[in-house]
Amino acid sequence: EWMGQELDAALLFFDQSNFLDTFGAVCGALRGGGVLLLCTPPLQDWCQGGNIGRECCRLLKEISEKAGTAYLVSFLAEDGLQELDCAAFQPSQLKQRSDQVALEALKPTEEQQRLIEAVLDTTVSSPLLVSGRRGRGKSAALGLAAVLLLRKGYDKIIVTSPSRESAKQLFTVAAQAAASLTCDSEVTVVQPVTEEPWKVCVGKCGRLEFVHLCDLLGQDGRARLRTAQYLFVDEAAGVPVAEAVQLFSKAKRIVMATTLDGYEGSGQGFLLRALPALRSEKRGLRHFELRTPLRWGQGCPLEYLANSLLSLDTEPVDGELAKDALPSGVTFERLDREALASEEGADELGKLFALLRCSHYKTKPSDLQNFLEVPGLRWYALRYSNEVVALGIVGQEEPIVDPRAAEAVYLRQRKAPPQLVAQTLASEAGFPEACAFRFLRVMRLCVHPAAQRRGLGALILGTMLRELQSLEGVDALGACFGLTPWLLKLWVRAGARLAWVSHAAEPSSGHHSATVLLPLSLRCEKLLSQLQARLALQLPELLVGPLNRLSAETLCGVLRSLPPPGGCPAESDGLSPQDASDVCSFAFGARNLSYCRYALVRVSLLHLRKNGLQLAERFDQALLDMLQGRAVNEFILRQATRQLPGVRDMQQRLL
Repeated sequence: EWMGQELDAALLFFDQSNFLDTFGAVCGALRGGGVLLLCTPPLQDWCQGGNIGRECCRLLKEISEKAGTAYLVSFLAEDGLQELDCAAFQPSQLKQRSDQVALEALKPTEEQQRLIEAVLDTTVSSPLLVSGRRGRGKSAALGLAAVLLLRKGYDKIIVTSPSRESAKQLFTVAAQAAASLTCDSEVTVVQPVTEEPWKVCVGKCGRLEFVHLCDLLGQDGRARLRTAQYLFVDEAAGVPVAEAVQLFSKAKRIVMATTLDGYEGSGQGFLLRALPALRSEKRGLRHFELRTPLRWGQGCPLEYLANSLLSLDTEPVDGELAKDALPSGVTFERLDREALASEEGADELGKLFALLRCSHYKTKPSDLQNFLEVPGLRWYALRYSNEVVALGIVGQEEPIVDPRAAEAVYLRQRKAPPQLVAQTLASEAGFPEACAFRFLRVMRLCVHPAAQRRGLGALILGTMLRELQSLEGVDALGACFGLTPWLLKLWVRAGARLAWVSHAAEPSSGHHSATVLLPLSLRCEKLLSQLQARLALQLPELLVGPLNRLSAETLCGVLRSLPPPGGCPAESDGLSPQDASDVCSFAFGARNLSYCRYALVRVSLLHLRKNGLQLAERFDQALLDMLQGRAVNEFILRQATRQLPGVRDMQQRLL
């Protein structure tokens, strides 16, 4: 909600849910010289009310007693709120800060200057991704770079972001820079009725304009982008990964900027998930990180408070040590949550949260509080040289015992976030009986980036599952995760089976969500068989609908994890005589695709399920286009069908 925006003042209540997430977002949106007013319980009660309250009190007391910053923190009694004068909390030396920031935005720092030069050097084959914490001057630098590009003769630069408000700072700086760098007759700033600049014109032809993301991804999007020399994507963390990849493929020169540290909830996840996908689209992708704070002065107590509360300055174990970790040299253990929450465990807790933040795309500030305080959670770790290099967190999801609540979940009339597996299987897959089951869900599974792809993930997962299977009263172990080929393979090798694939892709990962189960009770074994049979039956139709962007490798993994798809025999030689005739008459004759599509879909699905991707790339792509309802070259598809194992034998038998 606050991406790319700035606030002069904010009033934040401590008792709201997920306080840390909102606190991080609000801190990131406060401009220099702004005021943050925290409404809390009385301090003597707050410091006894839990880990977060105790830590807040400690930090506020530390800041208020520190020389040079005491005037920045004031405490009000409850009876003083009615006469609160916000001006009293903006000392004279801070009142000028906002104006100074606006002026300094037009004078780039050395780091911003390097970023501007990187923007100017951007080509079609070498796009740019810019990242950094809040207040590092990303949007301001892009605004300055845009004006310089327009002055160099570029005709059109398009700016997009998750919302128009997110690009406000970029346009504000661009308008100021355009006015200061050109004479009045050469610049026109076009404003909507809100009097906020969303279009900046420089000279007779050059213009910087905002276009909504949906317009760029629509039917006319490619035509719009073809007329622009540059595309700037501000606050890209709010853009689904799949859509970011689409922009990469359509735009001429593209510059993306994203905020890290979880202030936007998916900034770190954008780097973890989007960077590999974007690099596969454009191998020349460059990554520029801004580190120097501009919005707040060096040593700003609010930034110190935010960094400390949100554990943003913590780092996992050193990568030089973690890179030597191998399955044969690590030890498995269950961590003591109470010990981690104590003062003695603060250092290790910081390292664990840093490990979560740098290796799991869904990590957000409130996770630390939730994982420590929610009942029934279990922490597991792999240690190497006494340091944690892999972490797993498991939560217990109780049955929804109220029949009316269970029915409301099934009908999607209410949500049950603590029972994610039951909610997914009931409301999405359509099996309300799942609400009566008790699940153990693996909520987080992460390995230090320097120690990945060495078998540690499979080791900690397998060891956790073996230990958890001994617990009584549990129907199944499960997980919900972004559907990628390697993650699905990891879980299947551990003994789990695919139960459901979500129809919509997650914005934070760009992937569909998969739900897997390892059944422990007979009734869950029966439910899982029904779930798999239903998903396999629906799969051919889903591929031309909500799953029409599933990658070929992911589709092969899904097919191998399920019974034969709807209408398919177990083997290709089990096709009915009519299906075999349709396949061969298309492959070796001239019958239309529409006449033979039913049989071609079934034989293609059987091939991918059994053999995977083993044809020439253009043939595999033709099969995938046909399965997912896209336009396909029938000449290439006929050639691909002839190459399918068993098709020539079918033809011989028919002859």
